[in-house]
Amino acid sequence: MTFFMLQIQKDLKMKDNKPMKHNSKELEEIYNDVFAAAVEYMEEYEVQAIAATYMAIAMRLYKTTLDDKEYEEMIETVMESEVKPYKESKLH
Repeated sequence: MTFFMLQIQKDLKMKDNKPMKHNSKELEEIYNDVFAAAVEYMEEYEVQAIAATYMAIAMRLYKTTLDDKEYEEMIETVMESEVKPYKESKLH
C-alpha cells in the first residue's frame, strides 16, 4: 500500500516539479495510524461503511487541494493501480 501512496504522490509531484513532501517511512506511519483507527471502527461499524467514509474524505481532500487536471490524473492513477486485498477475506 505504501507503493500505491508513493505512486500517487510521485505522479502529483511530476506535475508541478515540487519535491515530495514525505518519504516512504512517513507515509507508512500515516497509513498504519489510519488503518489502526479503521480496525477500531470495525468493532462497531461494517467494513463497507468505514471504507466509504475514508473514500469520501480522501476524494474531498484531493478535490480541495488539487486543480481539476491534477484531480483527474490522480483518479486515473488510482484506477490503473492494482490493489491487493488483505490476507483475510473478511476483516469484520
